[in-house]
Amino acid sequence: MKKQLLMTAAILLLTVVAQAQTFEFRYHGEAIPDGGMVTIPAVEDDFGFGELWCETNPSDNPNNGLILKLLSGTSAEGEASLSIDHNTLNATTIKWCMGGACMIMKDDMLTKDFTVTNGSVQVQFDADDCKSKGYLLASLTATIGSETHSVTIQFTNGESAPPAVTRRVVVEEFTGTGCGYCPRGIVGREKLRSEYDDLYVGIVLHQYGSGDPMAIARDSYASLTFTGAPQCMINRRNTVDPYNGSGNGIINDFAAELATPTSAGIEVEAKWNASQTKVDAKATVQSLVDGADYNIEYVLIGDGITGSEFKQKNYYYNRTDLAADLAVFGAGGQYGQQEVNLVFNDVALSSSYVSGVNQAAKLTNLSSSEPVVSQYTLGLPTNETLLNAIDKNQVYVAALLVDDSGIIVNAAKAKVQGSAGIIAPNALPNHQGDMNYYTLDGRRVDNPAKGVYIQNGKKIIIK
Repeated sequence: MKKQLLMTAAILLLTVVAQAQTFEFRYHGEAIPDGGMVTIPAVEDDFGFGELWCETNPSDNPNNGLILKLLSGTSAEGEASLSIDHNTLNATTIKWCMGGACMIMKDDMLTKDFTVTNGSVQVQFDADDCKSKGYLLASLTATIGSETHSVTIQFTNGESAPPAVTRRVVVEEFTGTGCGYCPRGIVGREKLRSEYDDLYVGIVLHQYGSGDPMAIARDSYASLTFTGAPQCMINRRNTVDPYNGSGNGIINDFAAELATPTSAGIEVEAKWNASQTKVDAKATVQSLVDGADYNIEYVLIGDGITGSEFKQKNYYYNRTDLAADLAVFGAGGQYGQQEVNLVFNDVALSSSYVSGVNQAAKLTNLSSSEPVVSQYTLGLPTNETLLNAIDKNQVYVAALLVDDSGIIVNAAKAKVQGSAGIIAPNALPNHQGDMNYYTLDGRRVDNPAKGVYIQNGKKIIIK
């Protein structure tokens, strides 16, 4: 037994040693986190010509610039690649030296072998005679053995790179409870929710057939072209199947769109009004280019919608040949019935569209140096069955940024937060047997106008 424990400890020790970091990048003697950025402003040269230069190593002192430092041993061999991702400096010459002769950057990417001696090697990367205001972004990646680390180098001359933005992808799905093949769409979007979390912005449009308690009117949302159900659009490009995607699965289609660069960032926040009948949303948009115009659309989304009226038709109920993730709707599966009660997520409840026209103000002539703010107030649906099924702790707002070609360039989604003085749902006054009208915060109303009230212990809508 002791021998086995010693062997196990030895294996664990070897594993830890094998995983230990063996090198890192340093700037001015300080370690740079993997993937971190070094920013270097342009300065005048030492020759009196008034030219502006950017250099990672302005002197031969290794503690005065960018180096690759070994954490164990004094010598090693490796491979490095340098790619220029953005450059508006208009420099006369851009060169790169790393443990050998300098190489002139005639292309946007170079790869070279390097040798480390005496424990470190200088990374000399220079932009000479910068004639224009702007910035340069370069990515340097080094590999020694099986270990790889990277650093981002930014040269600036009056301008810096715009702030980093989060890229999210919108999937709008055309479906309905009367669509017997639509359970595969449910499986597809749950896979996306699990795989991508908040990078996935799902909007489920119950617009197929009639009698769906979650139906949203066609003119209460953007006009999208679907030819059947289930179908979906990813950032409003071509329609694809919400389970199979364009052929290799919806995950692959989503990943490809997520990898597409965006031209703007967007974040959103939302809160209930005092009576929890409307939602005030505020989006902050940061364009990455100057002069851009965008439409912005808002969508109210509900999760956890369920009840005896919310039944999904299922044409897979007697199938035995389904994929493992879809088999839950097949013969012997948890939902292997012709009609099944489900919990529905990502349900579009309302949007900024009224009578087919987006009411949220367009954002025009944006600047890359200054974010803009957009605000909009969303209402709840008027369908009483749906309204009573909404869990207000699971309501979200999505803000979609749409270019003039109709493509969604980015989006954000946030949970609707409560406002001061709101009574929690389980603390609402009961008033059972009382035929008077009460607001949701418990105030009696003698002459109720349009809205949502409590009467006889139940929520009612006066239209």
